[in-house]
Amino acid sequence: MRGLGSSIHPANVDYDAFTEVHWVAPAEAVWACRQLARRHYASGGWSVGAVALVAGWVARTYPAGTRIAAIFPDGPHRYLETVYNDAWCGEHQLLDQEAPLEPDEIAEPDECAVTAWTRCGQVRDPLERDVVGAGVR
Repeated sequence: MRGLGSSIHPANVDYDAFTEVHWVAPAEAVWACRQLARRHYASGGWSVGAVALVAGWVARTYPAGTRIAAIFPDGPHRYLETVYNDAWCGEHQLLDQEAPLEPDEIAEPDECAVTAWTRCGQVRDPLERDVVGAGVR
């Protein structure tokens, strides 16, 4: 994702608390942002779109009665000239690409280069590295 992206890994995340990870592509996040604003009058940026897309899928696929908490980390003010700007989105080929109803699935987080909404049931701490010769992981 833009912002945090996949290259910055916060040290304060408890990766063991998660059972799966999802990656969402920019066009999918834009589509979800715009749908959320159009249908539910809630809006935000790239990460809000990604959260809404995944939360909607969870609501459709998890057992009835499952409690779902979706955190929308910001509002639309920083994204009026990007996510909500038709011309900008058109220039960056982010329009007219409806998000799929469900994600692709991979078995391992580093199995392939992900270019569309994908989920993985293996969650690894990206800061945890094998130390060669030390037997530490």
